[in-house]
Amino acid sequence: MKKIKVIHFLGTLAMGGAEKLVVDYALSLDKSRFNVWIICKDSSSNTINEVILKENNIKIIFLGDIIPKKLNKIKPIKVLFKILLLNKIIKTIKPDVIHSHLSSTQMLIFTNCKKIKMFHTIHSEIKAFFNKNNLYKWSLKYLIKYKNITLITLHQRMAEEAKKLFNTKNCIVLRNGIDLNKFKTDIGIRKSKRQELGITEKDFLVGHIGRFGKTKNHKFLLKVFYELNKIQPNSKLLLIGAGPLENDINNRIQKLELENSVIQLGNRADIGELLNAMDAFVLPSLYEGFGLVVLEAQAVGVRTIVSDAVPEDAIVSKNVIKLSLEDSPKKWAKYILEAKPTTDCKEKIKKYDMKVIVKELEKIYIKNLKKEK
Repeated sequence: MKKIKVIHFLGTLAMGGAEKLVVDYALSLDKSRFNVWIICKDSSSNTINEVILKENNIKIIFLGDIIPKKLNKIKPIKVLFKILLLNKIIKTIKPDVIHSHLSSTQMLIFTNCKKIKMFHTIHSEIKAFFNKNNLYKWSLKYLIKYKNITLITLHQRMAEEAKKLFNTKNCIVLRNGIDLNKFKTDIGIRKSKRQELGITEKDFLVGHIGRFGKTKNHKFLLKVFYELNKIQPNSKLLLIGAGPLENDINNRIQKLELENSVIQLGNRADIGELLNAMDAFVLPSLYEGFGLVVLEAQAVGVRTIVSDAVPEDAIVSKNVIKLSLEDSPKKWAKYILEAKPTTDCKEKIKKYDMKVIVKELEKIYIKNLKKEK
């Protein structure tokens, strides 16, 4: 049987939720039925995601690495060169499907995609990302109107908002998924990982996983931990991630005199193990498209406290606590200490198994390709 050729197109393979989902798609699609390429607009950064894909022989093309260095300095020429490159690659591969992610849609306007079925996954909160008439919004409207691109959203509320904003019915809901083999309660891993981090069983370890950017609201997180540390002096804060606000966060840690209580690990691949080491996971985000890491925390069974920006679809345990960002840091600290483990969701979370989600994605590709014919 002829294999279906799929290109996933995005900006980079940085350590974000959307990028991680693309990696999981690429690894999990049935290789007896699908050939998969990942094309990135920018250059390679040797991220953990890139390493994982290369180890699994997934084909990756970085447009930024192909452009001559001289052209990289002149932005209009650089963009034009990337568009020409992308068209050349599409012509060579002859994909059946192009599935774009994040703000990669602008370049697709200028591609020759006749006889190619196009999808675009919206990974971010609709109101937060499309509140202005930006290029991302405009390019998606163009692709919907002239290239019949199908939108994929992460939950029903997002789908309704997308249909209204883009005036389209061509919209599918496909939940985020996680590898349940990597995210499960393991007492042995908890013990060894805490030893590795220098955390005793008497210590109360609060964890956060996310890019060091405005959205993840580290500023508020540090205020919460400051209050929690006053109540429970043997508490520690574990920060996993990297990003543009690292220096600002470090300055705030120093001002609050929390240097001896905060552990920073940067980007890590062993997220399931680190979640096992935690006593509580906290996500006070300003907004979330879905909140994949919230699912991961619940799968492990760690106490989970999130802001009310996290969609209900990401919550499968009755013990997850949702708080408003209008609530005081003291209130957050109190609830973190009183929260219960999320070990009650073992059955409910099975519908988010990546194997199940990818089977749904495969059906979406095949069904829509038949329609195109």
